[in-house]
Amino acid sequence: MTKINILVLLMISIFISCDCSSNSDCVDVACTEEFVMITVNIVDNDQNSIILDYYMVKDVDNNIDLTNELKDYYQSYLDEGIYPIFDDDFQQDYQNQEIELQFIGYIDSQEVINEFYLVGADCCHVYPISGNYDIAI
Repeated sequence: MTKINILVLLMISIFISCDCSSNSDCVDVACTEEFVMITVNIVDNDQNSIILDYYMVKDVDNNIDLTNELKDYYQSYLDEGIYPIFDDDFQQDYQNQEIELQFIGYIDSQEVINEFYLVGADCCHVYPISGNYDIAI
């Protein structure tokens, strides 16, 4: 066998023995530099943006209000009817977990939206799992 064939066989055996999908401790994981944000878009029946007077995002399982950590950075989105519910700032706190979130929106002190979402966080980013991310009211 030539040295090239031995090298190829060695590389194949290393690759096959590597279980890269179960790196739950996130050591040596290469992440992209993008910043991931999960949003809810709220419109009326004519697709015009709806601006809420107030909204709240809550981690249902731990009863933690996440709203203040989200609001400060995203005023320009809020002005367009786009509401962030989870982003990469939470990735380390929720790493390798799935989280149920509750989004509640108010107009004139009246609740107009009450939706639940399942989101997750891996070693690098947050990601949506289920929920209604485009709401028409």
